[in-house]
Amino acid sequence: MKALAFVGLGRVADVHYAALEAAAPRARLAAVCDIRPEAVEQRSRQWGVPGFTSFEELLRSAEVDAVCLFVPHDAHREFVALAARFGKPVFLEKPIASTLESAVYCSQKT
Repeated sequence: MKALAFVGLGRVADVHYAALEAAAPRARLAAVCDIRPEAVEQRSRQWGVPGFTSFEELLRSAEVDAVCLFVPHDAHREFVALAARFGKPVFLEKPIASTLESAVYCSQKT
C-alpha cells in the first residue's frame, strides 16, 4: 500500500481524499500539509494523519511514498524541485510551469 501526502488542503484535497478512500487498500493518506495552521489542524484531526505547515518538514519527518500537490500554479516548480531533492514522486494535475522555458528550468534545477 502506497503512503501519500496531500500538500494544499483546499477544496480539491477533499475531492482527492474521497477518491483515495475509494482506492483503498492500494493507497492511503499518511500526512497533510498546508501553510494555514487551522486547515492542517482540522484535516489532520478529521483524516487521522500527522499534519505539517512546512513542506520540507513533512518531507524530512513523514514516511510517505509520494506527494500530491494541490498548491497554486505559481508554486509548482518550487514544490516539485523540493520533492525531487527528497526522491519523492509527485502527483500534479496542472502544468508544472506556464511556459516551456520555465519547465525546462525546473527540470535542470532538480
